[in-house]
Amino acid sequence: MAPTPRGPATTRIVDRARWTLTAQIFALCHLVRFKIREAVDSALSGDQMRTPAFELSTIRPLLASLTRTTHPALIWALLLCRLRFLDEADEEIAFQNLYTARASVCEVLAIRALSSYSNRPLHLVSVLTMCDGEWRGRR
Repeated sequence: MAPTPRGPATTRIVDRARWTLTAQIFALCHLVRFKIREAVDSALSGDQMRTPAFELSTIRPLLASLTRTTHPALIWALLLCRLRFLDEADEEIAFQNLYTARASVCEVLAIRALSSYSNRPLHLVSVLTMCDGEWRGRR
């Protein structure tokens, strides 16, 4: 049995693969953020977000366009954007209701996207642990 290659070339390949995955996740986070900022442009209450009109006009089209990406880190990107919108809500008091509404939409989209994995438990575990080590400890 031949030994596995070790050395600078193998390290560069692993680093390049890790960088490519990180770049894809970074682009996905920006895509999610852009689409939600574009779709939710007014401060909405929880009751307004539960209406069928909001579901049909905002949630379903957003979910359809985001799940077309089929990237396994979509759930992670949605939750990351939710946290970022909540941070912005704390920073900008004048737009706090708007950013809170956007954060709530991110949460609802993440829950709906997770429900598509309910019949495939191994894929669900893979999706939920996809980005466990990508940006651990970075803020």
